[in-house]
Amino acid sequence: MNLKQYDWGIRYRSDNDNLLKEFYIPALERSILYQRAAGFFSTGSLVAAAKGIVRLIHNGGEMQLVVSPNFSEEDIKIIQKGYINREEIVSQALERDFQVSEDDLVKQRIEAISWMIAKEDLDLKVALPVKDGKVTSGIYHEKMGIFKDADGNIMVFSGSINESQGAYMNNFESFDVQLSWESGRNEKLVRMKTIEFENLWSSNTNNLEIIPMPVAIKEKLLKLTPKVPPRVDPEEEIDLTGISIQFRKREIKTPEYIELRQHQKTALDQWSKNKGKGVLQHATGSGKTITALNIATSLFNKLKRLSIIVIAPQKHIVDQWNKEAKNFGFSPILGYEKTSNWYGQLNRDILSYNMEALRNFVFITTNASFSMPRTQDLLKKIKGPLLIIGDEIHNLGARKLRKCFLDNAQFRLGLSATPDRWYDEQGTSKVYEYFGPMLKPAYGIQEAIEDGYLCRYMYYPHIVELTEVEADEYVEITKKIAKCSRGGEFDDELEDILEALLIKRARILGNASNKLKELKEVVKPYRESFFNLFYAGDGIVDDERQIDKVCQLLGMDSDIQMKIDKFTAKESTEERKNILERFEKKDLQGIAAIRCLDEGVDVPATRRAFILSSGTNPRQFIQRRGRILRNPNKDENKVAEIHDFIVVPPNFENAKNLMTDVFNVERNLISKELIRFDKFAETADNGPQARKIILELLDSYNLLDFNFK
Repeated sequence: MNLKQYDWGIRYRSDNDNLLKEFYIPALERSILYQRAAGFFSTGSLVAAAKGIVRLIHNGGEMQLVVSPNFSEEDIKIIQKGYINREEIVSQALERDFQVSEDDLVKQRIEAISWMIAKEDLDLKVALPVKDGKVTSGIYHEKMGIFKDADGNIMVFSGSINESQGAYMNNFESFDVQLSWESGRNEKLVRMKTIEFENLWSSNTNNLEIIPMPVAIKEKLLKLTPKVPPRVDPEEEIDLTGISIQFRKREIKTPEYIELRQHQKTALDQWSKNKGKGVLQHATGSGKTITALNIATSLFNKLKRLSIIVIAPQKHIVDQWNKEAKNFGFSPILGYEKTSNWYGQLNRDILSYNMEALRNFVFITTNASFSMPRTQDLLKKIKGPLLIIGDEIHNLGARKLRKCFLDNAQFRLGLSATPDRWYDEQGTSKVYEYFGPMLKPAYGIQEAIEDGYLCRYMYYPHIVELTEVEADEYVEITKKIAKCSRGGEFDDELEDILEALLIKRARILGNASNKLKELKEVVKPYRESFFNLFYAGDGIVDDERQIDKVCQLLGMDSDIQMKIDKFTAKESTEERKNILERFEKKDLQGIAAIRCLDEGVDVPATRRAFILSSGTNPRQFIQRRGRILRNPNKDENKVAEIHDFIVVPPNFENAKNLMTDVFNVERNLISKELIRFDKFAETADNGPQARKIILELLDSYNLLDFNFK
């Protein structure tokens, strides 16, 4: 809900309108900030200002309240002559007009204000009339209110409000309303009054000095704080069960069917010893999600109260976390796509948790939704034990995302098979600085294969030559990159040019046209097989995306005739779920993807992968290998296959006859491809045989002694 989603009147009068039901409650339940100038400080003014604020409490909103003391002539003389500390006189003046009766309406509304002060959601300031720097006998008796919602909409009201000591039960009110989304005078008035209040709050209003609430008054109000949060305004006639805060009773524990592996038990022990902070570098497919949820469960059962935020890179990974978290007894809120689907529930759960009416809530969100200012503002309000779990934390080291790290999280856990950022020492440093150090020992792919959690695999490199045109373009772009790189330091414009050149060069390799010809020959023996993944590039081949070309080449309308579908960012969440289900059920023989299967997606049925395109960042191909080798049932007979298309220059066997500068460019190209080759070959069953395939290539470029590490 926001303020625009209500039909507001232009004027309200208490003799004609139910102000609580028709104005205050609809406004406050839609607002995140209520700014109010209430005139003289008194029981009556506080009761009037607190009308309906229970709804603001339930909405997790905040309030700024400005009042003025009703000084006597004697007070002014004492202040001006400096006989007594000014704050003491202000306190005395305020206390004179503040008497809480046993009247239910007075008592409950004052308790609502006291609750908000205790929870630091209400800030009260005092306006003193001054002239030439001295307190005078003038009065500040302005009465207006400003409502602001999470979408930036603003509503202002001002007018005549009787807040006398004896009139709060049947006080007469009449006021006009202006809305920020209505153009013309309305919009200008809202802007003007908003600025006026901001100036007032920051003590920038002529002839007024704004001071903090005196300590004595704050202490007096805090003594009235109720033990439980107010549930409803005393004048509000509604079904209390509709808004009462419920204590959720559910058992949170690691499911009995999950047998934790030794490295998962060690992870909990090491994280606990490091005081609830650290990064787990565990191989893709080794059960990082289960490890993290077991840690979260253990911490909750120890503390008996815990909020949990899981940050994941993409929507389908959020869904996978949700599925696993439910098995542990959690009831997650999923934060992605439309904020209207989850923001309100998250807001209520945070409020209930802060009030200690809820022992646990779990919010699983994407990087994009987590970094939204609106989400950040809400999460910063969490008070109490908070665990942040960062999935694939290398992503969180990006400049925009690392600015969103929450300081109110006492417990932090980072997960990734490849936590270090490629060529970004600062981003990597920020990740470890926030989440904590790498927890030892790391659990690598070799250990996971030996323990049976990942399956064994065969590695088949396929040599693909660039065409003469592609090779010439690659050399020319490389020369431009070298020219841009000279001097070491770049301005923003040169950095953009360099980045564009690097992307353009990478796409020449990723979309080399001969890859598709080679793919067709390689796939022929598997045309009747299932559980195949095809990793394509994001570039264009003959005016079409490479992924579309792959589907045409292998699909039912081709002579290969495989049932294949695309899994990309363009497919909806439901479409992706459906594709994965069809893949598992053998309704599909293969899935073609670009990057969406790189991180966190469970496709354990996979038997075979064809890698047409891969970046030089080790994170990508390490993640992909983990996807392929998943072996949740520890099937000893499962042996996966990785078919890797390695791009080389044309006629590489004659490389030693090239000019030196061209030879060096081509040698560097081969060196980049060899890093991936080595990682795949070193743990493959047929590693030695795979290495023999590239011996001629290595010899042609004087790389027989190449250091792969």
